[in-house]
Amino acid sequence: MKEAAFQLYRKQWVENGAPVHAPTDFPEEHQVNNKVKHRIVLAQFEKLELPKDNLEFIEADDLRAELEEANLEQDHTIWMMDDESKGVTDKQIKEAERKLGVKLPALYVELLKSQDGGYIQYEAFPTDFPTSWAEDHINVNELYGIRTETNILDSPAIIKEWDLPENIILISGDGHTWIALDYRKYSENPPVILIDEDVAGVKTLAANFVDFINGLTVDEPMDWVDYILYEASLLDETTKLAIAAEVRNGRTNEEIREEIEKVIATGKNKEIEAYFSQLIQLYDGELELYMMERIFDHPHDSIREIVAEHLAACVIIGEAEVSLKITEDLLVAMKEKESNAHICYFIELALEKIRKGE
Repeated sequence: MKEAAFQLYRKQWVENGAPVHAPTDFPEEHQVNNKVKHRIVLAQFEKLELPKDNLEFIEADDLRAELEEANLEQDHTIWMMDDESKGVTDKQIKEAERKLGVKLPALYVELLKSQDGGYIQYEAFPTDFPTSWAEDHINVNELYGIRTETNILDSPAIIKEWDLPENIILISGDGHTWIALDYRKYSENPPVILIDEDVAGVKTLAANFVDFINGLTVDEPMDWVDYILYEASLLDETTKLAIAAEVRNGRTNEEIREEIEKVIATGKNKEIEAYFSQLIQLYDGELELYMMERIFDHPHDSIREIVAEHLAACVIIGEAEVSLKITEDLLVAMKEKESNAHICYFIELALEKIRKGE
């Protein structure tokens, strides 16, 4: 009898959602648009000892509810905008899950459908224990996709190479620390863990992926400032000159300006970012200003961020290749149009230090 009821209602609930016939008599937190949230249905199946194998909910309302719980808008503003990284398809999601042998969190799937991994508009996840990054948080500035250079499908190989725990799916990391979905005791909706071999070991960051996304924050100002000052202390003038000569490789400024125009014309964000990162190693204010004036109002967040971060770093270090007046003018021009809070942080930090004369 139970199995017959299961087969009947599973078909109806998967296709149409489980209806709430008396919404005012049913707990509000358990419903969305007069339908029972799918995790509540699953709980009822467990209570009745009904099988849940192959049960798959596809209603969009539940996904919207999970996005709302994670404080995300429908345009998925967690991502740094990157038109080069298109979202994945349902078919690609299912194939990835098949290869990995797991069910990915619904919110993670929805985010990947919007953009297939990349940099996010956050930098940190708070912790109540020290990590190799800081005393009270871990760095998180990107999430893996399915087709990104490093992606979740690389998890088995990376686990083997770094001798990491089995039955986890890596979603971020750099070789020193990793963030992963922990399927060791869960078949779905797994907790998110940190693997920090140098300091913290293996620790739980969040009970689930929604809580993980909710907990992401922008890094604390002094952490970034201290990092920039530390990086600057590693290079003396002799080292800078040697780096500049190697990067320039005999090219004239005119030749480099032509290269800048060609790179910008490609419209490929990663190539623009890579070229700018190389350009600033020339320690040539004229060329830096030329490229920054061409890209400071770029439509993509990641490009504007590298300009704002570089200008802020130069102000903090006190060794800008461009005059403070020109730097301030450029920052003011950026501030007038900028809406991204993370980029605004760098702009405000730099302007404050310039105006205080620090």
